[in-house]
Formats: sequence, structure tokens, C-alpha cells
Amino acid sequence: MTASPFAEVRLGDVLAAVPVTGVRQDSEGDEGGVPFVTTTLVSAGVGALTVVPDERTRLPAKGRTASFGDILLVCRGIERRPTVPGAILRVDAELAFSESLVLIRVDAERADPDYVRLYLTSELGATGLVAATTGTTISYLRPEGLMSVRLRLPPLEDQHLVAAKLGAMQDQLAKLEETVGALQGLVSTAREGMIAGILRPRPAGSRRRVSRTRGEVRPADPRSTSR
Repeated sequence: MTASPFAEVRLGDVLAAVPVTGVRQDSEGDEGGVPFVTTTLVSAGVGALTVVPDERTRLPAKGRTASFGDILLVCRGIERRPTVPGAILRVDAELAFSESLVLIRVDAERADPDYVRLYLTSELGATGLVAATTGTTISYLRPEGLMSVRLRLPPLEDQHLVAAKLGAMQDQLAKLEETVGALQGLVSTAREGMIAGILRPRPAGSRRRVSRTRGEVRPADPRSTSR
């Protein structure tokens, strides 16, 4: 890979706070508690969390809650992945999060939070993160180790431009995936209906054709033969 032309900095130098891991989820008991971000949600590759999750925890999460603009990064077992899953919060709420996630709060005057998230979740970013892990059976990215991770950052203005461009591309991809999902649902419904005999496909001879006389669209007569 070609060497990056950008300046190398420690992640800790662009953070507004020391990274912290989350808490164990405890959803038992009466209704209430704090909205909770699961590891599964972040690992799904959403990129940005734009709605408050339905999951909740009743365990105290003081000092371990994420808010708008914070990054949540998976911190366990990351050596098995080509990239490390992470998401940035886009909701105006305080959210508790899994103990297998680590919160990264970027100083927006030093770096663009979206750019830092994009960097850390790239293949290049994964190389530095994996190198900072500890543990033999299951690797673990400790908060203090995260502070020492090196990354290369362009000027802040360029970070904003890159984050905006890639964000727009990811939004388009999300819309395409939503369309594909809807089409898959349609195909599945049609398949089940036809197999069960509830739906019947239109016979080939009933295709619509244009009349030669008036230009009207009429169904073809399956009994007709070409002369």
C-alpha cells in the first residue's frame, strides 16, 4: 500500500475525553432504564445510529453513556475481522452501551468525528487497532491502548469534505439496500403465494398488446393464431 501523505498523530491527541467501555445489559424488572446500544447493532455495519434503540438496561451507566457525535467501536475479538465495526451517534439522547464497545469522543476542533470513524473502520485503521489489542484467547482493545493508536489525518477542512462525500455515498447505498430488501420481500411473498395456490401467474398469452386500429392497449386473445 502506498504511504499516506498525511501527518501522523496519536488518537489520544484528538480526543476530548479518555475512551471508556460500556456496561453489562440488565433489562429485567419494571419498565424504565436507559436506552442501550448492543454490540450486535454496531456490528451490523450501520455506520450511524439515527434512532434511539428499543433495548434498555437498568444497570447504572453514570459516566458511561454516549451522546450525539460520539463514536462506538467494537473492542473485543477484532483480530478476526478485516475491518473493525463502529458507528457514530446521530440522536439527541444519552445512551448506555455494551461492555464490548468502547466510546470515542473526538474533539471537533482537532478532528472531524465522522472522518475519525471512517478511518478507524477502514482496513488501514484496523491494522493499527489490532496491533494495540491484548489477550490471547479473545483479543481486547483496552481504552489506554486505544489512546496510543496512530492515524494519519489530512487538514481539518479536507476531513470535512471527505466525510461529507463518503457520507452521501453511504446514504445512497443504504437506500439501494432498502430497495433490494423490499424486492426480496416481494419475491418471497409471490413465491409462497404461487406455491400455495393462492396466487396464479398470468398466462403468457394474456400479455398486453397495442391495437393496430386505435392504438389502444388490449389483452391478447390466447385463442388467436397468427395468419
